[in-house]
Amino acid sequence: MRKYSLNLTTFSKYLFSYVVILLIPLLAMSVFSYNYFIRVFKDEVVNGNLGMITQVKNSIDQQLIGLKKIPGQIYNNYNLLPSTLGRSNYHSIQAVEDLKKYNTGNYLVNELFFYVRGEDILYSSVSTYSLPIFINAIYAYKDWNYNEFYEDINVLKKPVFRPGENVLVNKNTSARFVTYMYPVPVNSDNPYGTVIFLINEERIKSVISNVLKDNETNVFIVDEKNNLITSLTEHEHLNIGEFLDNTGSKTVKVNGVEYFISSVKSKDTGWIYAAFEPSDKALKKVFDMRMKIFYGIAAIVLIGSAVIYFLVHMNYYPIKKLKSFTEQKTGNPLDTCNEIEGVRLAINHITAASKTLQQKVDNNREAVKEYLLQNLLKGTFKDLPAFYEKARDIGIMFTKPYHRAAVIYLQNPMGIDKHLFIRELEGLFPGTIDAYSKDHMDDSKIVFILSMDTMSNSDLASHFSHMFKEMKEKWKLDITLGIGNRYQDIFLIGKSYIEASTSIDYKFIKGHNNIIFFDEISFEASNIECYPRKELNELELSVVRGDIDGIAQTIENLIGIIKENNVTLFIARCLCFDIINTIIKTMYEINKEDTFLAKDYPDAIGLSEFETVEELAHILQKICFDMCEYIQENNMNHSRDLLNEIIVHIQTHCMDCNFSIQSMAENFHMSLSNISHYFKDRTGKTISDYINYFRIEKSKEILKNSDQTLDNIIASIGYYNVSSFIRKFKQQVGTTPGKYRKLYSNEPSSE
Repeated sequence: MRKYSLNLTTFSKYLFSYVVILLIPLLAMSVFSYNYFIRVFKDEVVNGNLGMITQVKNSIDQQLIGLKKIPGQIYNNYNLLPSTLGRSNYHSIQAVEDLKKYNTGNYLVNELFFYVRGEDILYSSVSTYSLPIFINAIYAYKDWNYNEFYEDINVLKKPVFRPGENVLVNKNTSARFVTYMYPVPVNSDNPYGTVIFLINEERIKSVISNVLKDNETNVFIVDEKNNLITSLTEHEHLNIGEFLDNTGSKTVKVNGVEYFISSVKSKDTGWIYAAFEPSDKALKKVFDMRMKIFYGIAAIVLIGSAVIYFLVHMNYYPIKKLKSFTEQKTGNPLDTCNEIEGVRLAINHITAASKTLQQKVDNNREAVKEYLLQNLLKGTFKDLPAFYEKARDIGIMFTKPYHRAAVIYLQNPMGIDKHLFIRELEGLFPGTIDAYSKDHMDDSKIVFILSMDTMSNSDLASHFSHMFKEMKEKWKLDITLGIGNRYQDIFLIGKSYIEASTSIDYKFIKGHNNIIFFDEISFEASNIECYPRKELNELELSVVRGDIDGIAQTIENLIGIIKENNVTLFIARCLCFDIINTIIKTMYEINKEDTFLAKDYPDAIGLSEFETVEELAHILQKICFDMCEYIQENNMNHSRDLLNEIIVHIQTHCMDCNFSIQSMAENFHMSLSNISHYFKDRTGKTISDYINYFRIEKSKEILKNSDQTLDNIIASIGYYNVSSFIRKFKQQVGTTPGKYRKLYSNEPSSE
């Protein structure tokens, strides 16, 4: 055995080629796609921050827009007019109640106040306060004293926001509030009141946090004058507004730290909302993705190179082996420096050998075809699948449901090329007919097996008349055609052949150049009154039972019918065919071994050659002897096994309402009468009696072990009618189902 060694030159060439194929798309992706992908990913980060801050703006603006409506509602409220408020304490209480209604619909507002200018009373959504008590005790602002407070609420002509600042609430709780003051009426030169909204800064931060979720971004809100309103987290003391534009994104440095800023301006409030995030955090995902891409490309190169090496090595080795194999088989050395050329030479050698072999097959195709069609006429194939298993490669295929045989008789065919004649005749058949020819021992005859749909005799005769007209004009021959009856069962093609052969014999009466259908032939009168159907059925039943005496007696009766009734030769042939066919089909149905079936008994072709009834009777006697001998040698408990299979089938399926004895007979490939007789002979009961017995026994178990209703029990065991079930139950058990259940339920426990 020669030791294998790599051809490094060829191997390296393949390896280098595949690595280059791998690197080209990777380099293209790196050069042309990498920067674009990173830029797109960065834009997604930027747009994400911008979308996030826009969502913050929309959420807060929605709340602030709602606040703007309240001063107008207060202005139109009769109970909050200056002339109404000063009348009595009742009107003051009513003002508090109305303010409470305005305060309930906005999440940001902690408390709502209304002040009538020049007065000392401040009305809130909770109570009323004097101005000194409010600003010094209730809400004590760190950077807003009484005088400033009083002046602001009396001279205010436009809405004003005070940024978030520390406020001592009720002298013990510190909180941060954004104060929103609104003149009433708005846009008036002489407003008579001021609405004050106390907005808890934590609520603004809560709105922001709900949008940001776990994001580490800091959010700033500044007014139109770049004054800081509030921020999400504590910020350094710097002028944030100078870094902000109305909207957009940019990168800035604040105290040496680079920030990525996304900002958007509100059209409703004029505020600018800005998200400040350190650049290294904002673009961290971009940097991470860049490294992942780099590592991914490196991994692809390494893994791809390893896989390529393995695959090239694996694919190269068979090429080398194939070259060595070719050299060994051909005995000629090939070019060892070029294995591919060796493969080409091997394929060329195989192709040449294949053509030679195919030519031999083609030369023998006709012989194989003749052999298969011969066996089809003999009845060797029990069904089409068994025939196709052998004939598919030869090109024989029956695509239509009905089959029949035809015999063509040529008068004085001497001097013609019979094979050429057959090929031309096959070419004249229409597409509605599948036709396959078979040569006959008699040179003057040709056998055709036809497959077709439900074509009438007249249509078929019209097709053949047209075909024969062309053939007679060209070949100058008298052509006579005999056609047998049509059958769906391919097993009966042999019978159709006997009929076609008999039809041809009637050319003596009808003359040449005729198409003779078997079912149109008028037979001579015979003493036999009817075809022996009864005896054939008895023969089938005897085979199923394995009854040797019954088989012998039945065949003896059939021989007597042939001899004593002076039947025609045709009827004798058909009767012999049916006897043999009955035996073979029955043996197939009960799954006997093929030993008996393989015996060389006369088939349809052989039966058509017998000339006397005595010869046929002798054949039947031989079949009888062989049948009895076979059954004696090969009984081997088949009958018992078949009975057990039938009983198991009944017990498994009889609870189904759709169960029938007919369907069971079809399952076992037996006729209804045969399976009924067989079961009665073996058990002493009819199938119906056994089914009723089994169903009643099943119902007894259900009655004992469950509380199901009678209707449910009847449906579950396959009955339709309640009264019929009760009657049959009482006949078998001796009592009704209800009494049976009651009797069982009163039995003492076995425990």
